[in-house]
Amino acid sequence: MRPISPEAPENSQAGKIILITGGGSGIGAAMAKVWATAKASGIVLAGRRVQNLEDVAASLKTINKDVDVLTVSTDVADDSSVETLIFKAKAHYGRVPDVVVSNAGYAEKALPVGKQKPEDWFKTFEINLKGTFSLLHHYIKAQGDDPKGTFVVMSSGMAGVTLPGCSGYSIAKLSQQRLVECAHIEYANLRVFSMHPGIVATDITDGGMMEPFAKDAPELAGMLVGYLAQPRADYLRGGYVCANWDVTELEKNQERIKKENMVQTLWLPRLAVPAYGATPLD
Repeated sequence: MRPISPEAPENSQAGKIILITGGGSGIGAAMAKVWATAKASGIVLAGRRVQNLEDVAASLKTINKDVDVLTVSTDVADDSSVETLIFKAKAHYGRVPDVVVSNAGYAEKALPVGKQKPEDWFKTFEINLKGTFSLLHHYIKAQGDDPKGTFVVMSSGMAGVTLPGCSGYSIAKLSQQRLVECAHIEYANLRVFSMHPGIVATDITDGGMMEPFAKDAPELAGMLVGYLAQPRADYLRGGYVCANWDVTELEKNQERIKKENMVQTLWLPRLAVPAYGATPLD
């Protein structure tokens, strides 16, 4: 655990600010606690349930009394709400967060295509894909033509698995990964990642087909985000990683990972566009 432990000195997040959507419960709340342990200077908690955000904020103060916590009521499906979130974070801290995590998520009821309610199916895209795009868009826009920082999307193993009844969620999660890859080649100094947090007990897994397998600790996701926020994780930029992968093994194989594009979608060639100052995927 030490390679990603928030208590290890090499994983200190002192001086950094992190913004987490879906920060009032589940993975988002656990992630915030990990970052408080790692001595983050600021933590922005965004979500729709204000009391949940305030409860998590209070718990962070018991972990790290010096952390500056900002709570912002946010609906990620509403672009103007996301724009306000970034504006408030920048105004509060005097700069945009160093790390932004698109963690808010939703999954439609598991039904075959012919039995889905279209409005519920598309709600999956509104929250997972549109919400992620809006967050990334406004994070970039708040910085100008040469954005920096680290942007992490909470993905899912469903991005690469085909199961009956999960069409909307699977497609939305795969689309998130493609968005990460596009942003990676468009902005040379922006560090973008897609991350599977493992199978964690959350509102999405409750009562679903994955509930019996939801055994991963939610804190793992926060620890891996802490790793991704460091330059030593640059070999994973633009890629998809999983919270329960062995970081030591990843680092041992980083040259192969880069050379073979092992953590990106591979079925079509991708070319960097020099006009955007892009970084080719070697």
